[in-house]
Amino acid sequence: MSGVRGIVARLFGWGDRVAPVAAPTEQVDARVLLINLDRDRERLERATSFLATQSLAWKRMPGLLGSALPDVARASIKGGAVVGPGTLGCFLSHLHAWELVASGTEGAIILEDDVRIQRDLGECYETARASGLELLFMNNRMAPPKGSKAGNGQEILSIETAVLSRVGEKGHGCGGDGYFITPSGARSAIDLVTRFGVWEEPDWFLLFAATGLSGIPALADNEIYARALSRAAKYYEVPDPILKGAALRWPAVRHGGMGSTRLELNRDAS
Repeated sequence: MSGVRGIVARLFGWGDRVAPVAAPTEQVDARVLLINLDRDRERLERATSFLATQSLAWKRMPGLLGSALPDVARASIKGGAVVGPGTLGCFLSHLHAWELVASGTEGAIILEDDVRIQRDLGECYETARASGLELLFMNNRMAPPKGSKAGNGQEILSIETAVLSRVGEKGHGCGGDGYFITPSGARSAIDLVTRFGVWEEPDWFLLFAATGLSGIPALADNEIYARALSRAAKYYEVPDPILKGAALRWPAVRHGGMGSTRLELNRDAS
């Protein structure tokens, strides 16, 4: 192994850390991967109660605290010494999930532990699989606000339609709290990280991989999103999209409004 993947695997032995915490996580064919820090047991219990109502098998993915990384390890990761420890840990936790997806034959829904599930995930999973997409945002921060006519009732919206529908909306991130990714999409994301490192939040990283530099001008009316994607373009050589992506019109998950561990750790380090 080399790059970010090798560093993380050697230092933390992630291959041995995906321990089951409840019966559903023993499923080898899990279609939902839940990222959860070991310290956040209350969040896990809350997420477990939501997932218990779902038909899809799920697996807990132990998250990584960026603040637990030694300075020498952070310095060995491109961008690791620049981004905050919360951002780094969050990104590497998603990277771990992508590696698991990439090693299989089916895609998976990646969830963070502070979401509220609003739809049947099995239905959303089948919609994503049938779409032929490699990345499908399933969260409310990539969905048109209530009352919007964006997409004219279509279930799946283009990235451009979804982003432009959110002009003027509150919030400063597209959100990586709920999305579907295929093995090929995960491999492309991993390759991009291996080549260029960790310089962004994982949600902006994924969105940029689905727009590329060429797709940013069409999103200019949404200044927040266009600005963040332009920032990502400074670090990642993606002239055109490398992921075929889109967004659900009616989101499967909504951010739970809980405090952000990522932002908390970044603030503590500043």
